[in-house]
Amino acid sequence: MNNFWHNIDRPILMLAPMAGYTESAFRQIVRNYEPSVILVSELVSVEALKRRNEKTMRMISFVPAEKNYYGVQLFGNKEESFLESIKVVEEIGADFIDLNLGCPSPKVIGSGHGSALLKNPERTADLISSIVKNSNLPVTIKMRLGFYDDEDLI
Repeated sequence: MNNFWHNIDRPILMLAPMAGYTESAFRQIVRNYEPSVILVSELVSVEALKRRNEKTMRMISFVPAEKNYYGVQLFGNKEESFLESIKVVEEIGADFIDLNLGCPSPKVIGSGHGSALLKNPERTADLISSIVKNSNLPVTIKMRLGFYDDEDLI
């Protein structure tokens, strides 16, 4: 595996993936201002990506100016869907995969995705292990310290 993370200059500056914002045009503007920034797509569903949904494919498309380094952020909760979708990410030529374990959106966690995966650490660890083992790309993870609702914070 070509893992650029071992050779990249430190400190690492990485664009936060933001739904509705981090499309190619925005990423290119960011790269223009800071050439060393690592770029990440907005989060995309593994269910849509494995079907090569047209809108989803547009969301992850990128131009050569975004290479070195560009990653696709994935969310989902089914191992087989992740394994199918990482092949699509590899085919488009992305540099890495970023797994979303941090999204607190009610729509995302209501489906058992994003930070909801933190409710079952053992299952999530198995999922991550399978993704890493079956990918030719480096894998990063965006996550929270844990899954909490307001009652847990009182």
